Amino acid sequence: MTLGLGALALFLRGYALDDNLHWDSPKWIDRTDRFWAALSRGRLSKTHLAPHPGVTYMWLQGFFVKLLGANAEVMNHSVALAAKLPAVMLGTLAATLTFPMLVAILGRASWILAFLASVLWVTEPYLVAQSRIAHLDMIALGFTWLGLLTLALAYRRQRWQLAIAAGLLFALGCLTKFAMVPIPGTAMLLLGVESLLTRLRDRRGIVVAAIAGVSLLAGVFAFWPALWVQPIETLSSVIHLTDKVVGQVRNDIGFYLTSIARRTPYETGLLALLGLILLVAHLGRPRLLSWLLLSFVPYFVIIALAPKKLSRYVLPVFPAFVVLSAIALSWFYDRVGKRWRSAFVLTALALLTLLRTERVAANSLQASFCASWPIAPGCDAQTLQKPIRIAMREPFYKEMAEAIAADWRESGHRKKPRVFCETARSINRFVPIKAVGRRGEADYVIEWDPDYFPPRDPPKKAEIARLGQRVHVVREGDQIVGTAFRGAKFRPK
Repeated sequence: MTLGLGALALFLRGYALDDNLHWDSPKWIDRTDRFWAALSRGRLSKTHLAPHPGVTYMWLQGFFVKLLGANAEVMNHSVALAAKLPAVMLGTLAATLTFPMLVAILGRASWILAFLASVLWVTEPYLVAQSRIAHLDMIALGFTWLGLLTLALAYRRQRWQLAIAAGLLFALGCLTKFAMVPIPGTAMLLLGVESLLTRLRDRRGIVVAAIAGVSLLAGVFAFWPALWVQPIETLSSVIHLTDKVVGQVRNDIGFYLTSIARRTPYETGLLALLGLILLVAHLGRPRLLSWLLLSFVPYFVIIALAPKKLSRYVLPVFPAFVVLSAIALSWFYDRVGKRWRSAFVLTALALLTLLRTERVAANSLQASFCASWPIAPGCDAQTLQKPIRIAMREPFYKEMAEAIAADWRESGHRKKPRVFCETARSINRFVPIKAVGRRGEADYVIEWDPDYFPPRDPPKKAEIARLGQRVHVVREGDQIVGTAFRGAKFRPK
């Protein structure tokens, strides 16, 4: 069963991946390049590149870049694939391992609940869509969810080795996004409370939570090189940025409730509501399951109060919906006569897999997935997020470099031209140039179309007005990809 779930999960998440990227993905591709460059030069303090901090993602993406033999300076299919594979991998692992781990936690008698929860994880449209995006959210959730399951298993079996593994998984999740911290923090707190309620007659909760907490802190230090050389400065920066975000309260819980409603299939919503009612009615029975679900509550409260609102921040709430839906389905299963149970399971699998997979195709960010998936013939539905088109960029770099070089030679120059361009390193691969940091210091200024190259430093109106003669335009069909201008420092000989 586990292998079958894994095959389906991998197919839905890895099938027909193309070069379209989330609008934020190019920033992380660039950060990954700088992260690994800092490692190779021994400048470990430079591995602190973002407040997220995205460390785990940069480790994984850089690994896949090297595995595929890609060059991060040349945005091609291999780099786009390397950027997506971490989310594909974690999304697949989290969905697949839910079944065997829940069986180990709840016991073999609850196998149907574990199986249905895993099927729902595998086929949930929003979980699948986020597993196909080159971004942090699914990676952070995947590690954190696996950490929760491992922590519950450590508590159930009283294994300190599992508690250490849970802490390390939490560390990888939190190093991807510090926003995950409330989830493992709440889980370990609940374990401690569990022991306190027994007046420490049962100390399993406190022991497991303490071991996992120490392992989490050790993992954060071990996996983030910036902490090896500048621990105080790095942590101070993280605390400052966290306080800047969390310290500004803006209550807008309606935003996320609306986001959840728009992204939750009707059957998941109804089943999750029924599952919640059943869980409250039998709170003492599935204690570990209740504890797992309660771990997500503080996270939702924090994102609801935080000033920055993005729809994808609700992603960590979906595992709770998955488990609640599985509770409802398993309740139905227990009340079906033994003669009809096989038919019930087959019907549930057909509905949850075929119909929900069609929604995955219809809402996928990849047009190639929609076009070739046999159940969903079109891509007419509105996509969950607007993709950025990342074409094979190397020909664009080469064409632009050759045009600048030709104009520079015709002007009678022999030294390297000074070029302002956010992809200057890639241009330099074809023609020697001197990269400058400001448009006003350049002999040539290259402006790329933002749909192909999202700008880190968009030009101001005054800077556009000072641009000189247009030298070259790079096109893909009728679309202008980029334009080269003579800059303010250009002087013909």
